[in-house]
Amino acid sequence: MHIASDTTLEEYNDFLVEMELVGFVPYTENQIGDNHYATYITAAQIVNVMYFANKGETRVTVDNTDEYGLP
Repeated sequence: MHIASDTTLEEYNDFLVEMELVGFVPYTENQIGDNHYATYITAAQIVNVMYFANKGETRVTVDNTDEYGLP
């Protein structure tokens, strides 16, 4: 897991744009309260990006896969 401290919602959203520019496809997005969650996929990776407003923190997890493994 990668953690970026002292981030804003704008920086989180900018990161999601960058994900698409390098070939990731949005799979799902969700918001619970002020926290935001997104999953992006390629044929080789599943990337989950989470923004936690109360901590000002963005977390990124990467799963390498040869199949989506998602419904």
